[in-house]
Amino acid sequence: MRKLITAGLAAAAIGAALGAGAGTAQADVGDGSWACNNTEICFRKSAGSDRSIKHFFNGANHSANARHGAYTWGGPAPGGNVTDDAREFRNRDSQCTVYVWDITSTGSWFAYAHQPAQSNTWFYDLKNRNNGHSRCSNTQHPADL
Repeated sequence: MRKLITAGLAAAAIGAALGAGAGTAQADVGDGSWACNNTEICFRKSAGSDRSIKHFFNGANHSANARHGAYTWGGPAPGGNVTDDAREFRNRDSQCTVYVWDITSTGSWFAYAHQPAQSNTWFYDLKNRNNGHSRCSNTQHPADL
């Protein structure tokens, strides 16, 4: 009986931890390094500076939605939401073009910028218009990611 109770408590603790993690948007952090490394999709808050950064391996809606909270900046100067606050991005994805998406005043998503796989340079002109990004598709917007 003791083993059954211990197993039940362990399962409940794991379930609670997983449930708590589902509400946060920090799950996709790339490789966790400040450098924009191979296979990552990277955003910078300020041009030419890695002080506020956010890296991803997958496409993402940068705003809070039913699946997660809003993504926030990391790096040496963390904090604040990534949504509509990025000046640059770089696509180090090994397979796909990455599309940065914005939203019109009526709520329609549109692909604002893109960069091919394994780019050697930063895209410098996002003008803080980044509500999300997708990889491999310019027709499937990231609203539900």
